[in-house]
Amino acid sequence: MPENQPSCFSCVLSEVREFVVGYKNNLWAVPSFVDEFNKWAKKTHFQIGDSLVLKYNSKTYSVLEVNEEDYKICNNANPIKSHNDRETTFSVEKSCPFFFISGAEEHCQKGQRLEVMVLSEKNGSSHQSTA
Repeated sequence: MPENQPSCFSCVLSEVREFVVGYKNNLWAVPSFVDEFNKWAKKTHFQIGDSLVLKYNSKTYSVLEVNEEDYKICNNANPIKSHNDRETTFSVEKSCPFFFISGAEEHCQKGQRLEVMVLSEKNGSSHQSTA
């Protein structure tokens, strides 16, 4: 290595990963089967620093980030965050579960909801890409 170039032995490479949420069609919409989004999410090892991208028709759909209790019962009355901008990017900044539902209660009950478990950086060394 030439003298004037710094050594990178102490450099840490950070991989920014973006996941388009979806199973087969990569769209946030009422799925073909009730647990479609969660089956997709369970195959993916999310880590701090990752981003989730939800693409949808904003005339029909929306995305709500909710707490676990509201997720379980599809309660859209008290969202943590609400989006209806056709493409929502959610940056993961902490290690915990995140819960998303459709703004339309009947869509949530039909399976338009998603639970994402984010691993700590120590535990998230392996991952799979989106389907």
